[in-house]
Amino acid sequence: MVLKNLSRDKILLALVVGILLFLLSFPLEKLGSAGDTGDLSENQPSVSGDTRSQYQAELEKELKALLENVQGAGNVKVMVVLEDGGEKIVEKDVQSESSSSRDGEENGSSGENFSSQENTVMENGQTPWISREILPRVSGIAVVAQGGGNAVVKSEISSMLEALFGLPAHKIKVLEGDF
Repeated sequence: MVLKNLSRDKILLALVVGILLFLLSFPLEKLGSAGDTGDLSENQPSVSGDTRSQYQAELEKELKALLENVQGAGNVKVMVVLEDGGEKIVEKDVQSESSSSRDGEENGSSGENFSSQENTVMENGQTPWISREILPRVSGIAVVAQGGGNAVVKSEISSMLEALFGLPAHKIKVLEGDF
């Protein structure tokens, strides 16, 4: 009976590990996904140069498509400036130990010992396991639009970008373009 439970536990564990590995093979976050309209300025990562460039290009492409639908904007070109490279958070195993002892009942002194050890979790024994990746922070946006000379269009575009990225108005520039 113990062997049946043990083998069932191993099967369930293997199944759970398999499902987790399957789920982790997909990206946790689609770069610049249309459904993600949260404040991107709160997300900060250490992304490689290629990933950073891809993120920046995808963000510019989606903003261009969105801004061209603003009434009166017309053709649009967008430039997004990223503040940093983002951040990768590495998974760690933490082992801690604490013990206490009394030196003597008559003087009431006691001592406590606490020790902690951290080890980076490695994937395939070679690369650190990345538990979370924070996307780069947007630090500024420049928009060149056909209708950028119109004060109402300029204000609407600026307000939208402030709301989407949490940027102050002085970090957003909307100009009229000659297309």
